[in-house]
Amino acid sequence: MSGTPKCSQAQLDAQRREALRREMERIAAEEQRKREEAARKERERIAKATKQANQDLTELKALIAGTKADNLLSYWCKTEIQSLESQITEAENSLKQQEFSQIKTLLQQAKNQQKEMLTKAQEKQQHKEEQTIYVETLQEVLDDMGFYTQKVPTATSSAPDAQITFVTENSLGEEIEVTVGLEGKVEYVAEGFGDKQEDSFDGKQIKSCPKTIPTLLKVHEKAEEKGVILTPPTWLDQDPNRNLSEAESLPKNDSKPKERTRNSI
Repeated sequence: MSGTPKCSQAQLDAQRREALRREMERIAAEEQRKREEAARKERERIAKATKQANQDLTELKALIAGTKADNLLSYWCKTEIQSLESQITEAENSLKQQEFSQIKTLLQQAKNQQKEMLTKAQEKQQHKEEQTIYVETLQEVLDDMGFYTQKVPTATSSAPDAQITFVTENSLGEEIEVTVGLEGKVEYVAEGFGDKQEDSFDGKQIKSCPKTIPTLLKVHEKAEEKGVILTPPTWLDQDPNRNLSEAESLPKNDSKPKERTRNSI
């Protein structure tokens, strides 16, 4: 009897089981391939991120080292630089914990801080140079008026933004102490000019300074001739009716000195 041989039910079941086994093996192999591919990509991502993070950390260290080496920044921004240095330790810890984005954030923050520090330092340096000009000019003016400096101008503290003070005296024993602040405020203390107490219009005791005031006004006039423009002085205990007062403070205005050479720190 001819024709296609028929499989028994047992054979059909075995074939189905074999086909199912092969399909499951194929699925398992595909899943394993996907896991391995994902693991490979993750290793590549971590390696790439680690490389970039190390580059960012190197750039951060170089930026901070350059900031410390900059004379202008190291002079005016010591506190800010110390704060900046702490970011290196934070970045190194972030690298160990694979917090790579944090390192990039720290680097950007450091760049922004450096820009702010540079702006601050340049402004402070300009004020410092102007302060030096004011001191030198006022010394020259007082010297021309017969008031000779008793000792070299001295900073009132070790801080970079300290005031500078010097004392002058003439042959009559009249003394003018001058203090120049970093922001340009000038203060005078005058002694030995024969100032005396008088009654003001409201009965209060105030000083009459018939010689002190003209002397300091002349200082202003002579300073302006040398290119340093000062605003009109204000006086302590000023009587609005009689202008009896004691010379004390003299802030500068926004005008810049003209035709003067600025000195460095």
